[in-house]
Amino acid sequence: MNDASIPVLETLHKAGIAISAGAIQYELERTMKRPPSRSTITRALRELQNHELVTKPDEDKIYYELTDKGRKSMTENSTQ
Repeated sequence: MNDASIPVLETLHKAGIAISAGAIQYELERTMKRPPSRSTITRALRELQNHELVTKPDEDKIYYELTDKGRKSMTENSTQ
């Protein structure tokens, strides 16, 4: 995973719904001093999909959301 992976997971977790990579980028630009580039976010999303933490509910659309595994991972990390 890359430097954007955790911020991307946190953004999707906060959103609670499927959102686009552009919306993720916008949120990270708004909240981070040094936000990752769009290409870094896209790579992070691909890697998170490979780890089954993120999914595209409809392969024909540009939206991403956390899987059950991704939600569980975020919940476990927030309680530590």
